[in-house]
Amino acid sequence: MDSSAVTPTVVVEPAKPAVAADPLREPVQPGSPQMTEAVPSASETVTCNQCGASNAPGSGFCSGCGAPISVARTVVMSSPYAPVKGRLHLVMEGGQLGEVYDLKDETTIGRTSGDISFPHDGFMSGRHARIIRRGGTYVLMDEGSRNGTFVKIKSEVELKPGDMILVGKQLFRFDI
Repeated sequence: MDSSAVTPTVVVEPAKPAVAADPLREPVQPGSPQMTEAVPSASETVTCNQCGASNAPGSGFCSGCGAPISVARTVVMSSPYAPVKGRLHLVMEGGQLGEVYDLKDETTIGRTSGDISFPHDGFMSGRHARIIRRGGTYVLMDEGSRNGTFVKIKSEVELKPGDMILVGKQLFRFDI
């Protein structure tokens, strides 16, 4: 008999049915590991938009057609820039800082009317100047005052942090 013609014998044992342990009814024996296999339910599968095949969660590509799988999910993102918040610091005699005024989208400064007013400043006009926010910048505009605003500007000027503004006899420092 030729030894190369002998076919090997394969013994297959029948698989034992898996019995799930119920922790309320059967105590688990110490030292015996429990083997569980996570099988995704139909609701946990991801369907391919191209061919309709079901794919395992987390799959990047379809197992049927190879198309990229996109899963609708919530993505949390912050805005790239915090909104710019400008403020005016009143500079007192001697250089120390006084009150701080938060600027709105449009802030008016004047003796008798405005968001920031100084009723006892005789050098300040009733409605002296306006500061307007334009995107990430602030613009200072004189409102036709008799004494001008900071070096007698007659048109608008973009403010930079640290700029000093003279309105009437009031000196302000602009900051963001």
